[in-house]
Amino acid sequence: MNVTQQQTNNTKLEVVSVKESEYSEPIIMFTGVNGTLYHNIISRLGGTVELEDISKVTHLITAAPFRRTIKILCGMSVCPFILTSDWLSACDAADILVDEKNFIIQDPSVDIEQSLKRAQEKKIFDGMTFYATPYVVSFI
Repeated sequence: MNVTQQQTNNTKLEVVSVKESEYSEPIIMFTGVNGTLYHNIISRLGGTVELEDISKVTHLITAAPFRRTIKILCGMSVCPFILTSDWLSACDAADILVDEKNFIIQDPSVDIEQSLKRAQEKKIFDGMTFYATPYVVSFI
């Protein structure tokens, strides 16, 4: 399937060939983006919107430039993809869930794609044991 040009927020989005996403039923959360604008697209393409539990999310949608919000920081450890809203616009134009690779949010100081892959391979603190002694002070 080919989509030639799609107008998105005053920028032309060009998709030459479309590779489908491996997720047929993505669970999407938004940060820094008005998600209600995309609910119809998500529903039509078989996805759902999650409002509270980041651990259930497969796709976290954010706006460029990259900002370190709480959802982003939590999502880095559990979400396979942190994408710009252009991904949803491309999905809408192609009428399928397109491959996410070209829509991963970019940050000049961090290789986000590599960080997401590393987080999926080994979960933080996986296989570690922690001990708390009576001398540990709690700030809670």
